[in-house]
Amino acid sequence: ALEDMAKDTLATEAGRDADLAFHSAILRATGNMFLVSLISGVGAAMSWTTIFKQRENPLPRDPIPDHQRVYDAIAAANAAGAANITFDSSVFSSATTIQLRSGLVISSNATITGPTTGSGATLTNLVTVRGGGSANQFSVFTVNSGATGAAISNLIITNGSANGDGGGVANDGTLTVSNSAISGNSAQNGGGVFNSYTGTLTVNNSTVSGNSAT
Repeated sequence: ALEDMAKDTLATEAGRDADLAFHSAILRATGNMFLVSLISGVGAAMSWTTIFKQRENPLPRDPIPDHQRVYDAIAAANAAGAANITFDSSVFSSATTIQLRSGLVISSNATITGPTTGSGATLTNLVTVRGGGSANQFSVFTVNSGATGAAISNLIITNGSANGDGGGVANDGTLTVSNSAISGNSAQNGGGVFNSYTGTLTVNNSTVSGNSAT
């Protein structure tokens, strides 16, 4: 898309189509269906804004370098690979529920580690990640096939409801779940966890219970 934008410029319909393809690819790559749903509206706004700006004069500066910088930043982040996500102990010092409005997508290698209190037999997970239930259906976590070394530990995953696979976790990649509880989720297949034919799932010292599949 970047090459077509540079070749055709935003002054042409072909160039504007390439611009839309560029931004659409970024939105789709997030795996966030809310953002994906915005593509048509964003595309229309971008097209008309560009046409309006150029109705009398060409654009005051070349936008291609800005697009290239966005592309380069995404490429660099992908190349960096694994990310470690932890929780600030000063903020999550007691039991806390994170209520989601849309599902969390792991598209590359990432380790998510929740905070705990106590030790040994008294070890308690402090963070509950809660889905939208039947009123707002999505998997709490979706692990894409590109994630070949994802890990979730010390979390409580609940209230996910998917009109498909995996209310709590839908795994297409390689995922290890440790010291976690997955309960109170529902889906057509794999109410708590769904592991696809492309997925590899390892569960250590965790509880998967009280989930339902229809």
